[in-house]
Amino acid sequence: MRPHDRCHRAVPACVLFLMCSAAAIHPDDLYVDSSTGNDSFPGTRLQPLRTITHALSVSSRDTTIHLAPGIYQRNTGELFPLQLLPGVKLQGEDPSFTVIRAGVESDVLHLPQNTGPFDSIELRGVQIENGSAGIRVDAPDFLSLIILTVHTTIFSNLATAIATRASAGAITDITVLDSSFLDSHTGIYTYGTTGYLGLVRTQSRLHVERSRFSRLRHALDSSIHEGGFTQIALSDILATNVDTAIDLTSTAEDDSPTYGNLHELQITNSTITGGSNIVTGYAYYGGSTTIAIDNSTLRGGGSLISFTYYCGRYCVTPYIDLTCRDTIMSNSTDSALRGINRILLDRCILHSNNN
Repeated sequence: MRPHDRCHRAVPACVLFLMCSAAAIHPDDLYVDSSTGNDSFPGTRLQPLRTITHALSVSSRDTTIHLAPGIYQRNTGELFPLQLLPGVKLQGEDPSFTVIRAGVESDVLHLPQNTGPFDSIELRGVQIENGSAGIRVDAPDFLSLIILTVHTTIFSNLATAIATRASAGAITDITVLDSSFLDSHTGIYTYGTTGYLGLVRTQSRLHVERSRFSRLRHALDSSIHEGGFTQIALSDILATNVDTAIDLTSTAEDDSPTYGNLHELQITNSTITGGSNIVTGYAYYGGSTTIAIDNSTLRGGGSLISFTYYCGRYCVTPYIDLTCRDTIMSNSTDSALRGINRILLDRCILHSNNN
């Protein structure tokens, strides 16, 4: 055989070996089955892994982990909380039959704080239940961006379904589509704090569409501390059997000039029924909130929208602005609207015992 022929044949073999080795270490797709899988398998469709825990340990950015129907829990080998990797996608076939079940003392999924300046996570087609937090995201400090996308997912029996914390200029971008939040204390909790004397603003964006909230203490709880900005958009939402549907809190450390906390809340094409208030706001040492409601129905046992605030000698008095269009609002036991500086009603119907 001529040397040229040996080289010609050897090069493809080397390339193939490198490609196979890379695929084995960092595959684009991994398959997991808690019933038939084995963590010694390669994680293919025909030879799936057994645990999400092991799949995450051999994943890299942009890996999709496909979950077969079944229950993924401690007695099938899972170690909670499951440590998510940036860029990884968890994808089930059906949220009614693909269940990730932790214990009440543990989070189910967790993105650690030290992951990097830009991270994205996607969760689709699963049910997350029985844990402290269903998904907990701690954004790294200073100019980081976290993107979380949740699609067709059921959260149940949790202290908090989705909990995010951002500080010192971090940005969190959360999108929730076609999902359900059931039988838990809080559906979605966001917290942002700036620090650095308010010089670097923390930003949070939350977009929830075509989703359901039921049998919760709070559907949404958002808190800003010292210079944060949170933008919330709720569209095609059905919320029933919740105590306080939406809780907005703005705080600062002491009686000093306001750090400029700002909440923006938009509710569109939604029906929200609360046992107490629909929107409750609390501003401590400054902070402003704008609320826009369009083509929706709000029913509450207490006040529909109620704000209280405290402002000392030096801070700017909080300003609350409400715009309502093509909406029916009704309550049974208390003043419908409280603590709002400016109210604009355009084709809104308001039923209340005490206006």
